[in-house]
Amino acid sequence: MTPTPTSYARHEHHDFGAASRAALADAPLQAALVRLTGTLLAANRRGFAALADSSRLRDHAKHIKEHTLAHLDKYLEQLEASVVRHGGQVHWAATAADARQIVLDIAKQTNCRRVVKSKSMTAEEIHLNPALEAAGLEVTETDFGEFIIQLAGERPAHLGAPAARASTWTTTPPRWPSSAAGCCARSSPRRTWASAAPTSRWPRRARSC
Repeated sequence: MTPTPTSYARHEHHDFGAASRAALADAPLQAALVRLTGTLLAANRRGFAALADSSRLRDHAKHIKEHTLAHLDKYLEQLEASVVRHGGQVHWAATAADARQIVLDIAKQTNCRRVVKSKSMTAEEIHLNPALEAAGLEVTETDFGEFIIQLAGERPAHLGAPAARASTWTTTPPRWPSSAAGCCARSSPRRTWASAAPTSRWPRRARSC
């Protein structure tokens, strides 16, 4: 079934062209991304101007990145050796399904019932959260942007700002999950997002969940 334009935010798809056209036609989303881009670029320019010899350092960092990617197999093995040397364990997965199963096996072996996650695009790409929840585990995102879209049942709108789409919401946010109940019990679960939403906030207590 081909997703409708309104479902791209929630469902996995491989129709990049149609999804891109739908996003470009979404005026509130584009306005949010313009504001985000302006904010990030301004901060980058300030940091760049304050850093001595910034152009040379940027070129050096680019060289390191390109060299590392060109020899990634070597550096991954070097990382594994270092982790093992310090008492850790590295798991290798050939597919997304393999990666999900490794995490599920670890959770089962340790009698895990609740997973508290940091922001991870890899976890997003392998659809880790749905797999954990299907196995009966309670999952809580600690990154505030990821936490917002987790409550909304959406996928990240941007690599660095996953909840960029949140400023375009005009509906009442979802009910708080049980993982948030303890820290948000005194806050109203019904708050309406305005179109621009500069003053609309999630309960401040949620930041400590």
